[in-house]
Amino acid sequence: MNTSQPDRTYLYEINAQEFASSDNTQTPQQLKAQAGIEPTHVVFRVDQNAPGEQLDDATPISLSGSQVERFYAIPREDAQERPHFKFNVDGQRYESLRPDVTGADIKLMAGVPANALLFQEGRTSADQRIEDSTHVNLARPGTESFYTSLPANNGSVDAPVRGPLDTQFAALQQIYPNAELTHQPDGTAWVRVPGIPLTPAWTEPQATVKFVVPNGYPASPLDCFWVEPPLTLRNGASPANTGHNALFPQDLWFSYHVQGWSPTENSLLTYVGVIRQRLNAGN
Repeated sequence: MNTSQPDRTYLYEINAQEFASSDNTQTPQQLKAQAGIEPTHVVFRVDQNAPGEQLDDATPISLSGSQVERFYAIPREDAQERPHFKFNVDGQRYESLRPDVTGADIKLMAGVPANALLFQEGRTSADQRIEDSTHVNLARPGTESFYTSLPANNGSVDAPVRGPLDTQFAALQQIYPNAELTHQPDGTAWVRVPGIPLTPAWTEPQATVKFVVPNGYPASPLDCFWVEPPLTLRNGASPANTGHNALFPQDLWFSYHVQGWSPTENSLLTYVGVIRQRLNAGN
């Protein structure tokens, strides 16, 4: 009689991807090889209540526990200090000490009402709803972004229709992928756009600009902008109609006003075009 036991498959996750092993004991080196991760990356075991335990490449790990083991791997240079995992909720930046969080964790850290609906912005696919019990991996390259909505009276859980600001900002990011949108408690918002190309009239090849989105936008027009230092004209003169104010005291404020703003025809993207036109003037 053949008394051998049938083969068993042991599941584990690394960087939010699931893999299977026929061996119940693996080393971090073996996990990285199977997942196609750079061998120089450092592996951490996910801990629900702590940043995670860093594992030596040769440490044997049992995969036969009652729950699926979770790990994340990051470049060694990023692991020199205890990593903080950044994410955005409704345009605000937050940090977590651990990469494996649930929807409930995200709402708690962001101070979102417990009954709010939470959605994750899709990078290459549609946005998806994140349940309170859904696990989210914050260790992927880039920053994960989420947005919230209070439940509709009819109990609908579909992703809410984006308002004009969110829709326009998504279009802006198609051209300027490093642009940032920060909602403020008073209902205004700040937009920061790095990588604005400059003409040879300036001593720098690029600039980072900021502007405020007022309450009532887009009916209320955009007005004025700031440029982060350094920004210097090559001829040594000060740019025309500039100064400093309390909102961004370290930045150079351009008193520049748009004539004939149309809430139906103009957008964040066209306003950045207006800013570029002003800077291209080179004075």
